[in-house]
Amino acid sequence: MAELKKPGSHIDLIKKDMETKGLPDDEVRAIIKYIEAQLKKDAKTKAENSKANKIFISGIIIFISGLILSFVNYRDVILNSHYSIIFYIPLILGIILIIKGIPKK
Repeated sequence: MAELKKPGSHIDLIKKDMETKGLPDDEVRAIIKYIEAQLKKDAKTKAENSKANKIFISGIIIFISGLILSFVNYRDVILNSHYSIIFYIPLILGIILIIKGIPKK
């Protein structure tokens, strides 16, 4: 896996390198299969974390928007003695999205 992270490295080059070192074909196929499985797993984890980060950031934005709306409305109530509406839905939705969007390791 460390070999693949080097610039210009490719799985075919690693396969040829193992074959030139005299490893049996069965072992080479098993190692290549393992490497491909790891690459797929890493790509899937990266994609899931990217989606989770977007959900997390959306949750923060919605939560902060709810806080701002509630604060502005509460300030208006104090200054003008009108009825109050607290924006619970954006606050609750923001918290849910923040919790759901915490990236998995």
